[in-house]
Amino acid sequence: MKTTQSYFPVRSLIPTLFCCALALPTIGLSSQVSAAQPLSLAALAQKVEVVSINSASAEGIADAMKGVGFKKAQAIVEWRKKNGKFTSLDQLLEIKGIGEKTLAANKQRISL
Repeated sequence: MKTTQSYFPVRSLIPTLFCCALALPTIGLSSQVSAAQPLSLAALAQKVEVVSINSASAEGIADAMKGVGFKKAQAIVEWRKKNGKFTSLDQLLEIKGIGEKTLAANKQRISL
């Protein structure tokens, strides 16, 4: 008489896998409970680094602005030296490599 025996008892693993799947989302949540609470506007403002394009160094501008590397930040500083302080954020569009998308992505990160 021939018996078929499974070398890997899949049916016995199903309850274990089910329990693990239920437990995974809760691992490590004790330290993140406060993260589920909504942030106030003041808290959101603190999360975004704001840079003054009229006084910041090229390094500071590059660190704070999305899509602006050191070379573009240097161009911002050079524009400022040549033309004086920025009076409008739209003046950034005069700098090569800074377009509408870059300006829109950084409006909340820039101050004059």
